[in-house]
Amino acid sequence: MVDLEAGGSIPEAPTSPLGSSPASAAHSLASGDIPASSSAGEMSSATAAPAAEASPKSSPSKIVMKTVRTVLPKAEPLPWCTFFSLSFKVAIPAAIYILAFTRMGFGIDCFYYLADRYSEYASVVGIATVAFIAIMYLFDFTEWQSRAGKVFRKATWWIFVVGITMLVLLLTGEYPYGPICLFAFLTPMWLVTVKNVFYSDIRTRTYVSWLSGPLLFISLLTGIVWFIWTFLRDENEWNEITRVTSAEAAGCEPDLKTYPECASENNPEEACFTTDGHEIIFEDGCDETCVSVYENCINTFILWVGPLLVGLVLFFLSFFCAFLRTDNDAERDVINFAKLWIFLLFTIWLTASLAGIAAGVSTALLAITLAAFVGSAIFMASSMRHDERKVHAKGFWERIKDKWGDHLDIVRGMATVLLAPVAIIYLILSMINQSVRRIGLPVSKSFGTEEERKDFVTKRARSQIRTFKSWDRSKILVYAVLWGFAFMVLQVIVARFTVLFLSWLIEMTSPLGLGAVTGIMVGVGLLMFMLPPVPGVPIYLTLGIVVLATGRETLGIIGCMAYGAAVSLVLKLLACTLQQKAIG
Repeated sequence: MVDLEAGGSIPEAPTSPLGSSPASAAHSLASGDIPASSSAGEMSSATAAPAAEASPKSSPSKIVMKTVRTVLPKAEPLPWCTFFSLSFKVAIPAAIYILAFTRMGFGIDCFYYLADRYSEYASVVGIATVAFIAIMYLFDFTEWQSRAGKVFRKATWWIFVVGITMLVLLLTGEYPYGPICLFAFLTPMWLVTVKNVFYSDIRTRTYVSWLSGPLLFISLLTGIVWFIWTFLRDENEWNEITRVTSAEAAGCEPDLKTYPECASENNPEEACFTTDGHEIIFEDGCDETCVSVYENCINTFILWVGPLLVGLVLFFLSFFCAFLRTDNDAERDVINFAKLWIFLLFTIWLTASLAGIAAGVSTALLAITLAAFVGSAIFMASSMRHDERKVHAKGFWERIKDKWGDHLDIVRGMATVLLAPVAIIYLILSMINQSVRRIGLPVSKSFGTEEERKDFVTKRARSQIRTFKSWDRSKILVYAVLWGFAFMVLQVIVARFTVLFLSWLIEMTSPLGLGAVTGIMVGVGLLMFMLPPVPGVPIYLTLGIVVLATGRETLGIIGCMAYGAAVSLVLKLLACTLQQKAIG
């Protein structure tokens, strides 16, 4: 066994394809490198390589291995003891989150407790945290290098982290995806703490490379446990009853402004139905569609799918740790992972769409991805020294410019639209910081030159302003205008006018027969599918509404559903055929 605290090296895996540890087995499978049993075997396999490539029978295995290499990150071979020790430490924050913020634990009680009792203090905590970090920034706390200064600097960061944590927890009722974002943000910090406590003698880069296998193992284990849990009892499945039950238990307010007819006669502030956990009990005159009063409550879905989101975050970190290893194909791995991550997010979004809560879940998935990137950036920054970070950042930026330099202005234009308010606030703080430095306080950073002292912003801000001036600003501003125009067209004009037009169409076709309605909807739907900005969901929704309204008496509800689905499928296939064959 290797003495980890002494910084010993990891022994090589045995010649067996599965190796001596789960991490080595995952590495062998992911990379497709199955070691030969002898040198003669290596020669024979090398000689037979062209024939194997030419053989069509080997194609399925190559496809499988290529898929495995794409899906699974490359794990560092580790001894069993080290692997399971790290896996246990990785599982601690995952277990805490699952117990506190998912339906597998006490998530409903925690959500209701925080939202009902302490949400009113969120603004106080938020203002205090922002004011504290702003004041410390004005006093240049990042430049404190004395022994006492380093202690206060670390204490400042810890106070900031605790403040953000409290703020996110207090806003749980309004932003239920906050805790999972907090998990994605704090887990890398936990892993850094584990390194400092248990593996302080190990090089940070070596420790980071070890984490890929344990993170992947806990990620898959969490997903499997959640999948089994959903089938253990009917109450664990996602359906209308569990959605309503969880919404009531989590403290979600029914949307009675949009659905005023769904208010209870006995209590106008409550919905006209209740649930006992096994069935939904409606009052007299209460329609079954009134369950839609909780359609904007994504708390329930986040609580139910929470363990899967934990697995996704750990899966993200596993790939990130694998990227930090020095491999020649790192860029290819990044691209493969980006495709895989987008596919996973799309799958969850599609599932949420079928459950009727896609809008809120889309925001949640974007927030989780952003939090995972921020946490990973903190993790990477802590895994390198300051000089190493500068060298790697410079090399990374040079590769970006070499490959995507012609398209950077497009990205800068989008950044100008999104970050302009943040940049203005930053410049104001920089001016105040410069004024504080001129006072000459002992805690402030001293000026290097008289020119720096006379400037109205800090040296760093001045450097960033020069960088901004070096850009082709007229071209960037044009792209910024185009980004704003595209947002208005796609998110405001097209979305709103599509809904209005289809609402008018529903009213106009209500007295017509099923055949006439079908012909009109096929013609209108085909025309709208030809327009790229128009989304398909409103078309399908309108088709379902008008078909059910006109054909309910002749086909019945089930028949109308089947008929509408068939017409929608034919309409979409016909639109694709015209786009690809007729238009090209």
